[in-house]
Amino acid sequence: MNKSPACPVPFRISTRDSLKCRLRRRAPLLVWLGVLAAALPLYLRQESGLTVTGVAEEIRYSVASESAGRLQRLAVTLNEDVSRGQIVAIFETDGLRLQLQAAQAELERLAHELVREQTRWEFDAAGQEAEQLTNLRRFAPRCLEHPPGAPRRPGRSGGKPYQPAGPGAQPGPVAPARGERPDLRGGVGRGPHRL
Repeated sequence: MNKSPACPVPFRISTRDSLKCRLRRRAPLLVWLGVLAAALPLYLRQESGLTVTGVAEEIRYSVASESAGRLQRLAVTLNEDVSRGQIVAIFETDGLRLQLQAAQAELERLAHELVREQTRWEFDAAGQEAEQLTNLRRFAPRCLEHPPGAPRRPGRSGGKPYQPAGPGAQPGPVAPARGERPDLRGGVGRGPHRL
């Protein structure tokens, strides 16, 4: 089973064997070059493209501004592609700036009015509190002399009518109201003098 190698050993030189060996080594390269040579015209034809003649409709969009004004600058050129959110035109903003200043002035005026009304409300609340304190000072001596639940003096008209006390004066006696019970369960001042 002595088989000779596909390519003879380089020590034996024969023209027939060396030509065969060279062809075997170069055969794959020659096949690839042939495939590329055949595919090159197909590739070049495909690259040139197909020419079609037809009529296409243009697409037009209407663009509107949220506010009126004079156009200051156009940010795109004619037939330029634009995307959503892209600035197309810039308007003069003098009118808008004046409106903003007027709105800021109105806001400032309303803030001052709010402060004035809060001060007025606090003053009115303080006046009501002062009036309540005045009423409390006026009617407190009567309550201190006869606290609720305390027994009254005997007799219907016992004591003198209430006299408002001046500064530093002691409160005078208080006359019991007509129809009052000593334990005050029926309410204060039954009858026409009910409080």
